[in-house]
Formats: sequence, C-alpha cells, structure tokens
Amino acid sequence: MIDVEILKRPPGPPSEPIAEPVAENPSARAFRWTLAPGTATPMHTHDRPYLVVAATPLHLTMTGPDGASMEHPVTAGDFHWVVTRVTHALLNRGA
Repeated sequence: MIDVEILKRPPGPPSEPIAEPVAENPSARAFRWTLAPGTATPMHTHDRPYLVVAATPLHLTMTGPDGASMEHPVTAGDFHWVVTRVTHALLNRGA
C-alpha cells in the first residue's frame, strides 16, 4: 500500500492531464503507467510538481527534447519527487 498525502496544492490552475487519470479530486490527480520492456512513452511535459512511485524495478532511459539522455535505474518502492517543470520521454530498457 502506498499512501501519499498532499499537504498544499501549488498555486495556479491545474495543468491538462498527460493521460487518462485513474483517480482525481480537487487536490490531486493520479495516473497508472505500465511500460513494458522496450517500450517508450511519447515526449510529454509535467507542468506541475509530481511524485513517482515505482511498483516494480525498472531500468529507464529519460530523454529530453534536446535529445540528451540519462540512465535511471529504479527499484520497486522507490519514491521520486519532481518539483520543476520537465519535458521528457521514458524508455524501459529492462527485461
């Protein structure tokens, strides 16, 4: 079980969802991503702060709009807060 409590929503209007949310209320929006081995997301932008919680281990490659990439191994249960605007695509390089 993962329980995330949003203490204060950042000022400003909500951004457009980047996919169909699995849950949403006035304070938070949640997405479920399944990224099969060898599969990549389209390039997308997160305009608001967000939290990533890994349900399974992954070996991700994150690529920015400029083509620069970085490897990002993730273990199951990892939490990663992102507080700045980010545009990227993700590739699951794991098995």
